[in-house]
Amino acid sequence: MKPLTRPAAIELLSRHRLLALSAQERADHLLNVWTLAPQAPEFATLPASLGEEIQTREPPENAQPARYDALILVSLRAAYHGVSNPYLSRCLAEAGYPSQPVEGPVETLLACPCCGYLTLGAHGEYEICGLCHWEDDGCQALDVLSGPNHKTLAQAREHFAQIQGSLPLDKWPPIIKDHP
Repeated sequence: MKPLTRPAAIELLSRHRLLALSAQERADHLLNVWTLAPQAPEFATLPASLGEEIQTREPPENAQPARYDALILVSLRAAYHGVSNPYLSRCLAEAGYPSQPVEGPVETLLACPCCGYLTLGAHGEYEICGLCHWEDDGCQALDVLSGPNHKTLAQAREHFAQIQGSLPLDKWPPIIKDHP
């Protein structure tokens, strides 16, 4: 079967998820991206009237109207940022699409100090790893208590080693070689 491009796979999955969102999930996604900056590349994809609305108004109380779909799709697409192509292929199959490989460059992410998977957009900016849930406070010392994580990096790594069998390890690009 012909491979699917990465952007096409993400679009299919995002549109599939859009149809299944509850009213609360729509509202949550809308709030996540309501402050989208006009300089953001995604802003240019929005209808002009929606772009104007997010710049001049507070988020709506009712996220159900279809006019918000374009903005909700921005949030849904973002959930696939940096995930591996095999993971996208698996998600497509689970969503009922024909099984086919996904090809294309994966967005560049940085290694999580805890699990080593490529899940972070920046180091030391309190991003939370989508795999092991370590909040990267910038500390690389193994034996220093991390305030946001309430444990040391060594303790978190040990915990990750114990639970990794139940995690979606195919979701992000593989662990870096030099990581413990």
